[in-house]
Amino acid sequence: MRRNTRKTAGLILALCLSLLGLLLAPPLAPPALAIRSFETEVAMPNVKGKRLAEAEKILKETGFDSIQIYDTDTDKRGLANVVKDQLPPAGREVKVGVMIKLTVYRYNP
Repeated sequence: MRRNTRKTAGLILALCLSLLGLLLAPPLAPPALAIRSFETEVAMPNVKGKRLAEAEKILKETGFDSIQIYDTDTDKRGLANVVKDQLPPAGREVKVGVMIKLTVYRYNP
């Protein structure tokens, strides 16, 4: 019977020390991106001339999640997947929830 009591006491002590460690641990770092309200206004970044993947990354990091993509044909292979135009234009103060429209070159030989 004593063996079980010692094991139980050891487990209880280990559990208490673990909980104490959690209570004394420093708080977790805040997330990198703060949640923004749809009322928050930010300057629209300039993504013209950037590859689509990079443009989408920049827009999402700025807080824009609604992105609509339109295609326009080009016969220049090097322009494929490059942003030709954007709405709203760069520099304009816009609400974070606004729909972003990108016109992207698609290679069509």
